[in-house]
Amino acid sequence: MDITRFNQLVALPDFAREVERCEFCAIDQEMTGVDVTGVSAPFGAPPEAVYHAKRAAVVVYNAFQMGIALFTKTENNTYEVRPYNFYLLNDSGDLRLNLSVVSFLAANHLNFQTWLTSGLPFCNEQEEAAYEEKLQMPFTDHAEQQIADALIEAIDEWMPAGNEPLVRELPCVIDLARRLQSFLYRRYDSRIAVNYDGKPYLGQKIKFTLTKLDTNEWISEKEKRRLQCERDRGQQLGFRLFWKILVQSRKPIVGHNFMQDVMFMIHMHETPISQDYLEFKKVLQRTLPSIYDTKTMATKLTGDDAFPVTHLEPLYQECRRRAGFSSDQFTQEYRLPPGFYGYNDSAVKLQSKAHEAAYDAYMTGIAFSLMHKLYPGAFMEMKNVISAFGSAYFFCVDTDDQLVNPSTFILKCAVPCHSEEIEALFFATEDITTQATENGKVDMKKLSYQVNGLAISEGAKNYSSFCVRMKQAMGIDDLHRRLQSLRDKELSPSTNVNPLLLDLITLHNA
Repeated sequence: MDITRFNQLVALPDFAREVERCEFCAIDQEMTGVDVTGVSAPFGAPPEAVYHAKRAAVVVYNAFQMGIALFTKTENNTYEVRPYNFYLLNDSGDLRLNLSVVSFLAANHLNFQTWLTSGLPFCNEQEEAAYEEKLQMPFTDHAEQQIADALIEAIDEWMPAGNEPLVRELPCVIDLARRLQSFLYRRYDSRIAVNYDGKPYLGQKIKFTLTKLDTNEWISEKEKRRLQCERDRGQQLGFRLFWKILVQSRKPIVGHNFMQDVMFMIHMHETPISQDYLEFKKVLQRTLPSIYDTKTMATKLTGDDAFPVTHLEPLYQECRRRAGFSSDQFTQEYRLPPGFYGYNDSAVKLQSKAHEAAYDAYMTGIAFSLMHKLYPGAFMEMKNVISAFGSAYFFCVDTDDQLVNPSTFILKCAVPCHSEEIEALFFATEDITTQATENGKVDMKKLSYQVNGLAISEGAKNYSSFCVRMKQAMGIDDLHRRLQSLRDKELSPSTNVNPLLLDLITLHNA
């Protein structure tokens, strides 16, 4: 279901009720950009380095689409799923777009028209507080306050005994008259009707006419004002009203490769993102105390249970395959109620919904649920352990950051070289017979190692440091012996391996 500025007030009470009912909320976002040119962290860098690189993007770009899928367990132990798709766009300020991101989203059928014409405003806690303070103190200077005080004094004298309308002419402009009208409605609980007329641009004063309301008129006017205040708050605060419901519910939040997502969420909807990494962790833990990351969960599974690919859509499809549901069975297991049919299998087959935020949130929640069903008890310590894109570590909200793979090492080379040269050393130590496919080719997914360059040397695309991840448990001494075994190995003349590198490399724990 798409939520825009035109249906937000209708959707808000339903959303609040369904958040209260749900077991968990899955979230995904689409951003106007995710990286700033020239600001990046090397592959394998710790989450703090990733944080500072991604923070540069968070402060200049926006998440313009947020998908929230609510998963509610039913009596027969199946799920009812409600995916909401929020389009976010403020009325003022600058908007920065990364052209490659825009091209990618356009290729995936993003509805730019809905976003640009119907986007919901958003704000953080401080901006909401400033708005509320302005409502309580709507006068900008001493002169305006004096005009208001004089009118309030006259009304307070008139209210107890006066039956005829109170008329006052004030030397003010239309903008102040409008603010005075709203202020008086709030101050007197809509018990008086406040009307004004006049043309200051023709040198006229503004004439205020105030009339007492009888009980029936007051009840009607109070309800009318309540609805108007709701509309005004909705137009000003927009998505902030939905965000507060989500935060106050304390329900588990599920995402995929979620670190930059939570950074955008905190910055846009809670508080300006801190320059201090540890302070951000505290804010996140306080705001969203229970987070799960499906990429983290998939990464933790090893051996025969391991997922060959942990990107969202392949992970979702593989979870469905392993669960063994037919399309009809899946539809019964994860039911989309009326108003949310757009993501059923038939609709998705006609047009891919991938990279629409609500559909990605839907896939994330399904993957989360199915992994728990397929591997009960396998994710006991996964709360607040979040995947950080390109890092060799998990971003851990409550504790020190953890290595994604304990068998992760830093290899340093005294002379910068190509990553292919280091990979060739590892490949030469592999038992190739176990990695070959039926046609004799090497299955790269079965290799026991992964090598990525870290520190780029100046002037060339060479590296002096490498992140080495071993897929099987291995200590640094074992890895050292494995590489040094090449000294005693007779290599074929056709092999492109440089054994001289063995004298130039050192291994270190990550």
